[in-house]
Amino acid sequence: MKKLDLLIFRSYIKPLLATFSISTFILLMQFLWKYMEDMVGKGLEWSVIAELLIYSTAGLVPLALPLSILMSSLMTFGNMGQNYELLALKAAGISLKRAMMPLVFFSALMSLGALFFANNVLPYTQLKSLSLLYDVTHKKPELNIKTGIFNNDLEGYTLKVEHRDKETGTLHDLMLYDHTNDSGNNGVTLADSARMVLTTDKKYMLFILYSGESYQELTGKKNAFGFPLQRDTFQMKQILIPMVGFELIRTNEELFAKNFQMLNVAQLGYAIDSLYLESNKRNEKLGKDLQIRNYLTTKAKDSLFFNRFDKKPEYFKNLSDNKLPVLVNTDSLLEAKPSHMRELVFSDALERANSLQLELKYSRDYEIEQVRYIRRHEIEWHKKYVLAFATFLFFFIGAPLGAIIRKGGMGMPVVVSALFFVAYYIVALTGEKLVRESMLPAFEGMWLASFILLPLGIYFTYIATYDSSIMESETYLKFFDKIDRFFKNIKLDVSQGSKEDVL
Repeated sequence: MKKLDLLIFRSYIKPLLATFSISTFILLMQFLWKYMEDMVGKGLEWSVIAELLIYSTAGLVPLALPLSILMSSLMTFGNMGQNYELLALKAAGISLKRAMMPLVFFSALMSLGALFFANNVLPYTQLKSLSLLYDVTHKKPELNIKTGIFNNDLEGYTLKVEHRDKETGTLHDLMLYDHTNDSGNNGVTLADSARMVLTTDKKYMLFILYSGESYQELTGKKNAFGFPLQRDTFQMKQILIPMVGFELIRTNEELFAKNFQMLNVAQLGYAIDSLYLESNKRNEKLGKDLQIRNYLTTKAKDSLFFNRFDKKPEYFKNLSDNKLPVLVNTDSLLEAKPSHMRELVFSDALERANSLQLELKYSRDYEIEQVRYIRRHEIEWHKKYVLAFATFLFFFIGAPLGAIIRKGGMGMPVVVSALFFVAYYIVALTGEKLVRESMLPAFEGMWLASFILLPLGIYFTYIATYDSSIMESETYLKFFDKIDRFFKNIKLDVSQGSKEDVL
């Protein structure tokens, strides 16, 4: 039996590696297509691009691994069914469950590996990938000077070139405004021709100007006629301009380290507990503050309401800090004062009510955002376990389904795998959205797709074990043939009955 297990394992591992590579490549091309505009034309070194692709590839494993397991298991058992290998095994007394057993253990190991990857490797690669992607997207593109228009890519300078020689790279009829002093267009340089040279460290751009003039308005030497103008004529002049923003500046990764995508299971659990504790403390503090500031306490003796009375009632004289009056007849208190005093009291009450309404609205909006932030942590916590379970689940869908379909190759298995994976992905995204909007608890929403596919995996395993012909076309042709014969018999009985009535 060891030779049989080794044969099945070899038949499975080759399509697994092939489908995983193809799936990862397709998803990586989607990533490149999405961020192509942010990377093209920025002069990135190949090492930076390679680093970004490696870290981004690791982030695609949660999508590529379940799909490749589903496809490869379906192809493996589909090939065995198409080549009558499963039939030969059953004739030898080896059931489908026994044939699947080596791959069941392998899938269990893959699930544990997926959990370890999601908990330890994925947060690190996400941190590297997102921080590097942030730096790449915020890097300025390479200096691209177009003729006939003003260019502001060089910080502190505005450049205009009328003509550019494509063969030699020489610039003709150049106009360069200097804004480094933040004092307007008070300095300009004109040149018949110029050349641009980038320093070896790519930190400075050297402009070599030929046959031109420089005009500078001396703003610090104002006289009765205005600001004096200084003009210089030159045959050759060099201007060194720093390339600010054109280099790739690596951001400190600690700024991204507290993001929920960068945390493992233990860190996410601690963060979720801390956020819930902070939210509860804030709500308790808000309730106490509202009670102190909006109910009658000793501080209320100094409020506008009581200042309207020349002599305070007896039940306010002995009012302590922690006791509230049981009953206050405010109508009698108000009627004792003139009408203009009552208007002041009503105005003060309305102002306090509006202030309380704004405070409660702000607290409600803050609490909604806080709950969403907690939900994002809970989603990431469940995602790590969902990936491991999906890796195991998709094998129990693909393997029996391949034995039922009995079609190998890249045709039918690819179509069936794509349909199942798309359905799973849509349901998973829907559940995640419901959790993010607090319409479902985190456990129910994140495990919704797995709970839907689990009965299908059990059902497919059952009918494959008992040689069900549910996926064979002859089964449905026989069913429709029975229906056709049933209606023909009814028609025949009706026609015979009508003849007998005539006779």
